[in-house]
Amino acid sequence: MEKATVLVVDNEDDVLRIIENALGTISYDIIFSKNGDEGLVRLRNTPIDIVLADQSISDMACLDFLKIVKKEYPDVVTIMLADQMDLDTTLRAINEAGVYRFIHKPWNSFELRINISRGLEFKKMIMEKRRLLEEIKKNDLILQKLEKKFPYINRIIHQEVGSD
Repeated sequence: MEKATVLVVDNEDDVLRIIENALGTISYDIIFSKNGDEGLVRLRNTPIDIVLADQSISDMACLDFLKIVKKEYPDVVTIMLADQMDLDTTLRAINEAGVYRFIHKPWNSFELRINISRGLEFKKMIMEKRRLLEEIKKNDLILQKLEKKFPYINRIIHQEVGSD
């Protein structure tokens, strides 16, 4: 996988600087956005791997922003930064917006880097799963064509396999 791109959506300059310092030692392309609308523009214009969004972004609810990300960019892994989360909000974030992970403030740089690294691994697994499912579908179509052309081929194959 080439260099990963992380979109950070947070309206606090201090938080953006801390994240940039934490991730700057790793080769990620980091794009910053001060609010949800700007974040959506960035998503439209740049392939993004991970969105790291603060629970309290200024122009829209973070949950609404992340729901849009899930719907329009389903391959993007989302992580929510939060001061405090109640159980209802946490469950809604997982079930409605597909949030992959939560990072509670204050966090340490190691925790942030690990969660982003794991998020990228998760994305790779999802992409590989999708590729394998497509391969299975193609092979299934080939098998269906062969079965039409040679109606008993499946039975013959199963008999040969069973006799080993």
